[in-house]
Amino acid sequence: MAKTKTTQKKQVNLLTRILIYIGIPIVVIYGASSLFTMYGVNVQITDLTEKQLVSESNAAANEVAGVFNQYLEITKQMAVNSQFEDSINEVTPGMVPTAAAGFAKSEKTLAGVKATDPNILEAWIADVDSNQLFLSKGYYASPDWVAVERPWYIQMMDVGGSTMTSPYVDAMTGKMVVTAVTPIYRTGTTQVIGAAGLDFTLDSVSTMMSEYKLGKTGFFVLASSDGQLIYHPNKDYVNTNIIDSKMSDNVKEAVLNQKDGKIDYISDGSHNHGNISMVGNTGWTITAGLPDKEFDSAFNKFMMITIIV
Repeated sequence: MAKTKTTQKKQVNLLTRILIYIGIPIVVIYGASSLFTMYGVNVQITDLTEKQLVSESNAAANEVAGVFNQYLEITKQMAVNSQFEDSINEVTPGMVPTAAAGFAKSEKTLAGVKATDPNILEAWIADVDSNQLFLSKGYYASPDWVAVERPWYIQMMDVGGSTMTSPYVDAMTGKMVVTAVTPIYRTGTTQVIGAAGLDFTLDSVSTMMSEYKLGKTGFFVLASSDGQLIYHPNKDYVNTNIIDSKMSDNVKEAVLNQKDGKIDYISDGSHNHGNISMVGNTGWTITAGLPDKEFDSAFNKFMMITIIV
């Protein structure tokens, strides 16, 4: 009997030693291997998701830039139209533009430009010398209106070419409007004698932004060069400056300083992974955002499956 108990005790001790020297290391190795695998998978999933964010953000920015470039291109074509230069040369200070022989033709051309797009509120030519605007229907002149003092003119001269203003509220329609403008030079010189401009609404751009999808809960934010929010999923922010929004300081600073690239930020209390893309060379930005829950969802599903298996 004593011999049997001794034998059983030796067998138990042997099993214990096997568990200690073989079983536990196997468990440790398996656990470490699983953690290493999960870490690698997490890195890969994160990288793929971030690349998708960058791609979607850039695609949206390129599409919006395409819209703006269309308007800028129209002003460039207007600026090299000889009939507009002739009208500017013909109208002298104090002269009523309609008295000029070429005004009717210029007016008709401007009306044709305006008719090409329902978002164009006005197509115009500015005469720097006489401080008057030639419009698609008539003209505008006022003792207080000085061409070289207009914000669009100052901005145009600062950039030395075509430019686009920040949005402003049109007094007549109450809509958000942007002005695209290109300098008109005297032929063969660098002397600026006028400007060709378009005033257009942002209705089509806002509609375009609302149609962009980023996963199930992701979103896009469009801001002008001075930080004015043109589109934001929180409609209370639209037409306000980003500095006044409940977005974290790091994204406010990036947008205002026009710094593109990947960024993590908070918007309305929600932490987001995102990316900032430049809208052409306008200084405007599109910021993509994907909340943590959806950003991490793919890895969380993988981890749950791994644990179950």
